[in-house]
Amino acid sequence: MIEVKNKKKYFPTLIKSTLLMLSGFILVLIFQQSFSWLVLILLLTIELILISTKFTQSISIKSTKIVIIYFRFLIKSRLEIQKSEVEFKLKKSASLRSPAYLILEILKKNKKVYQVDSRDGFEEEDLNLIKSSINTNL
Repeated sequence: MIEVKNKKKYFPTLIKSTLLMLSGFILVLIFQQSFSWLVLILLLTIELILISTKFTQSISIKSTKIVIIYFRFLIKSRLEIQKSEVEFKLKKSASLRSPAYLILEILKKNKKVYQVDSRDGFEEEDLNLIKSSINTNL
């Protein structure tokens, strides 16, 4: 069994981003009170987007199953996939705003079931380990 855990923790990461946005709101409120409602609506929209995004906590590869534990809308969920039914694809991606990073896609019949990004707390070695363990244990 192989288990890879995220280096980041869900609730501390969410609280940190919320406090950062809240401090920005307070600064806007101090300097420009006329935009306070607009900034508050923007703050709540961004917070909703952050909460709705899947946050992968761990990926476990057992003898016949792949178990993914993730958070979405503050709720911890578990996704189990049969190991024989999936294929892993590791892609390298880059943008102008960030350096190159890896994306591990879990595909079932050529449709994406789940995606893990190395920018979200998983290291490239972890993603390579997951991909290689699937390929060697088939």
